Amino acid sequence: SKPSWVSYSSIATLTGRSVHRFELDADQDYQINIQTLDSVYQEAIESGRNPKILILNSPSNPVGNISSEEELKSVAQWAKEKDIYILSDEIYSLVTHDGFTHHTIAEYYPEKTIIFGGLSKHLSLGGWRFGMAILPKGDESISLVQSFQSIAGSIWSCVPGPIQYTAILAYSGNRNIDDYIKTCTKIHGIRTHYIHGKLSSMELTSPKPRGAFYIYPSFKKWSIKLGEMGITTCEELSTYLLDHYSIATLPGSAFGDDTNNLCLRLSTSFLDMETDDQAQKILDAYSEENDPKLFMEKHHPRTSLFLEKMRKFIAEINE
Repeated sequence: SKPSWVSYSSIATLTGRSVHRFELDADQDYQINIQTLDSVYQEAIESGRNPKILILNSPSNPVGNISSEEELKSVAQWAKEKDIYILSDEIYSLVTHDGFTHHTIAEYYPEKTIIFGGLSKHLSLGGWRFGMAILPKGDESISLVQSFQSIAGSIWSCVPGPIQYTAILAYSGNRNIDDYIKTCTKIHGIRTHYIHGKLSSMELTSPKPRGAFYIYPSFKKWSIKLGEMGITTCEELSTYLLDHYSIATLPGSAFGDDTNNLCLRLSTSFLDMETDDQAQKILDAYSEENDPKLFMEKHHPRTSLFLEKMRKFIAEINE
């Protein structure tokens, strides 16, 4: 799909597969439109291709939304009819906000869904790369396991020792680990919704975040004024914010989005927690401060600075 995480198309290309992107519906919070999906599939068939894999990601990076049960049921039914495998990237499945619950498409299409996950997101272990996969049951899973073992033996010959020990503890069902995940997820939710609310007050439109820790605002309403500033693409917009306001973003085009949509991906996970001491202070403050607004205003100075700079940029556009 587009937008979607940057590595999917690269990995498909490396394995010799053709990539067929379908547009997510921005007006419907980037949900999958089955008609759009099927249209791209039919175009691929007519061009002589035979797509056999669909990659899904929920909660989403870069958008921050969650696929609804209705959406997943529709996609599952479509995939069954086409006999397509689904690779479901659910690495953010435990990072959900505001009462929204993650559902896996494997509930509706277990026979040909492979679920992927890992340590780094829900445990706030950025860079600690340890992936996991849940394969479907049945005879076909035997060949899948053999294929996985072949790849693992050739590429991932040894996960670093500290990460192996971490994984053993992380997947042990330890209650303290579970409590830590819930605490971190609540902090992610507070921070992400606070920033989203502030950006919305600046008239920046973006899907309401329901999972992960990303916001995907569009600046398209200011396309004419931005053009007068020499900014016509999301790449130019991202560079301008970095050069003039020290705001680091990723352009939507990095995720396959059209550059003229003027979308940027913002990550909310790291602004005031660059060191272990800063992270511990945030955890301590969360346990002591019951008001989410005060928690953000009193203990997130860099987040406040980012919002102040973004407000100044919007004012510059509107001059």
